[in-house]
Amino acid sequence: MIIMSEYTNTNFSENYENLENTRVQRELRHFYSAKAGLRAHFIAFIAVNGFLFLINLLVGYYYPWHLFPLLSWGIGMAIHSAVVYIKFNYPRGLDRGFYIHFAVFLIVNGFLFAINLLTSRWYLWFIWPMSAWAIGVGEHFVAYNAQRQKLEGHPVSHFHILWYPGIVCIYLAFVDIFSGGGFGWFLWPSVPIMVLAYALLQNQENFASYKHNRRANLPIVYAQQNEPVSPPLSSNPYRSQSNRKFCPKCGEVVGEDHPFCEYCGQKLG
Repeated sequence: MIIMSEYTNTNFSENYENLENTRVQRELRHFYSAKAGLRAHFIAFIAVNGFLFLINLLVGYYYPWHLFPLLSWGIGMAIHSAVVYIKFNYPRGLDRGFYIHFAVFLIVNGFLFAINLLTSRWYLWFIWPMSAWAIGVGEHFVAYNAQRQKLEGHPVSHFHILWYPGIVCIYLAFVDIFSGGGFGWFLWPSVPIMVLAYALLQNQENFASYKHNRRANLPIVYAQQNEPVSPPLSSNPYRSQSNRKFCPKCGEVVGEDHPFCEYCGQKLG
C-alpha cells in the first residue's frame, strides 16, 4: 500500500527517480518482449520456408514455387521487423504513424516488384499499384510535415494544402508518360484541378480574414449606469380596476365578489 507520507516534499526527488526508473524498466521489458517475439517469428520463418525449399528440391526443381510463400510470409516478417524498430526508435506517435506507413509501402511494393520479375518481367505492372499508393504516402507526408512543424512551433503556410491536388496531378503525369497514350493529356485535368484548388484556398483565406475583421470591428455596447428601471408589472388582473379591494393579510388586490383571497387564502368580509 502506498502511504501519502512517502510523497512529501522531503523525498519528492527520490520518489520521482523511482517512478522514472520504473517507467524505464517497463519500457525495457516491452522492448525485450517485442524483440523475443520477433526472434521467434524469424526462427519459424526460416524453418518453415527451409522445409518448403527442401520439398521443392525433392519433387523436382523445375519451377521455384517455394518462392511465393517465402515472399508472402516475407511481407509479414519485414513489417514485423519494421514496426519493432520504429516503435522503439520513434517514441512520438506522429512519427510512428508516418514511418510505419512508409515502411509498409516499401515492403509491399518490393514484394510486388519481385512477383513481377518472377511472372512477367517483360511488363512492369507493379508500377501501377505502387504509383497509386504513392498518392496516399505523399498526402500522409504533407499532413505529417505540417503537423510536425506546428508541434515544433514553426509557422505553417496555408499553401501547403496545394500539395494535395499537386500530388494527384503528378500521378496523372506519371500515368500519361508510362501509359503511352500521348504526352500532354494530363494537363487537361491537372490545370483545372490546380486552379480550382488555388481559388478555394484564396476564398478560404479571404473568408477567414473577413471573419477576423468582423469580430474585431464589432461595437462594444456598455450598459447605462443611471438609467431608470421601471418596476415590474404585477400579474394581478384586478390592479387596473377602479373598484379595488385589498386583502388585510397579504395586501394584494382581490375581486369584489371573492370570499377568500386567492393569494394567501384569507377570508374576506
